[in-house]
Amino acid sequence: MDSSIVGLLTAALVVFAGLFIAARYAGVCRMFGLYAVVKERTCRVYIALGKVAACSTSRACTPAAKLGFQRSSSTSWAPCYVLDLRLDQSTCAASR
Repeated sequence: MDSSIVGLLTAALVVFAGLFIAARYAGVCRMFGLYAVVKERTCRVYIALGKVAACSTSRACTPAAKLGFQRSSSTSWAPCYVLDLRLDQSTCAASR
C-alpha cells in the first residue's frame, strides 16, 4: 500500500479511538459541572449560598467559567433550577 493511504488510515483510527474515549468521559464531565446543556426556551439558574450566582440561557454553557470560585460549591450541594421561558399560547386564544 501507498504510504499516504496508510497515514490516512492511521489518522482515521486515532481520531475514532479518541472520540470513542471522549464520549465515555462526557457524562463524568457533565456530572462535575464542567458543562451543561440548556434546552430551547429554558434557563438554568445556579444558586450559591442562597443567592443567584449565575444564569445561563445559551444552548451549551460552561458553569465553571460563569461561577468561577463558587463552581465547586454550586455543583456539589447548591441547587440548579431549570426555568421554563416558553410563552403561554392558550391565553392569546382566550382573549379573542
